[in-house]
Amino acid sequence: MTPDYYRQAPPPLPQPPVPSYDDERFAHYEMANFR
Repeated sequence: MTPDYYRQAPPPLPQPPVPSYDDERFAHYEMANFR
């Protein structure tokens, strides 16, 4: 059986290709958005 908290988590969405020089910026933005 799948735990409820596991079910609540949204499915992993395919991330669009991000330029290497924007990789760090994108990761930082994602972290800030996640928090």
